[in-house]
Amino acid sequence: MTEQFRLFIISNAGAVVEGFTLTNGYARALTSGGAGMGGAILMFDGVVHDCRLARNQAQGDIQGGAANGHGRGGAIYMSGGILEDCDILDNIASGNGSAN
Repeated sequence: MTEQFRLFIISNAGAVVEGFTLTNGYARALTSGGAGMGGAILMFDGVVHDCRLARNQAQGDIQGGAANGHGRGGAIYMSGGILEDCDILDNIASGNGSAN
């Protein structure tokens, strides 16, 4: 079983991530048929500013060699918050929503 190495989960309105390069994050589905969301960042609130998100991956559930769920947001998956002045490069999501 492949481990999950997501770099940040941001859920506080006062949280600020600024001036970082985030690489090689990996989010995978934790349930059968589920979605891996946000290879580098899973964001519910807060601010990500002036960052570089590169070579991160979100992977859906894999059983029998086929992706049953979807990876969403290779670099970042947001349900809230603010992303500004960031470079998003060479990220992969197994489903739709790869931010490159």
